[in-house]
Amino acid sequence: MDPISNALSLTALAVSCTNLYLTVLRKTASVTAWVVQLTEDEDKETVLEFGHSNTGTVELLVSEVRVDLVGDAPDVLLPELASKQLPGVIKPGKILLVKTVVPGLFVQRAIRQKLAIDIEFLIFSARGESYKLQQRVLGIGGVYPKGLWSPFGLKPIKAALD
Repeated sequence: MDPISNALSLTALAVSCTNLYLTVLRKTASVTAWVVQLTEDEDKETVLEFGHSNTGTVELLVSEVRVDLVGDAPDVLLPELASKQLPGVIKPGKILLVKTVVPGLFVQRAIRQKLAIDIEFLIFSARGESYKLQQRVLGIGGVYPKGLWSPFGLKPIKAALD
């Protein structure tokens, strides 16, 4: 028995086992998202387009997009956002573009009341795990936040009955 041959064989076995684990057994949910475009149309509505890249190893469902106000707000009705691309499935290594519109009156009211606007995407994996992607698109006073164009990632949603 040659010790060098044994060491090489054990190293090759360890590399093969690691590769098997990383490619077949380990399933990860990971999405990187970013703002692709932000414009204001003639009706003062804010048109947003987001890119979602599935950097994990499982398919993910982007089920809906929501808007949220941040700050000391009285009870405010939040508009329901829609997108023709949702619900949408993102396969590993693929990108989904999602376009949505935030109503102009809602944006103007948020600016007047000194509130920030966040956009949230709800995402689900095939294993039943739920996540959200959240990005601030308008800061307090109507200014765009510094990190608006920076990529952002998934955050697990805690179960309500924990």
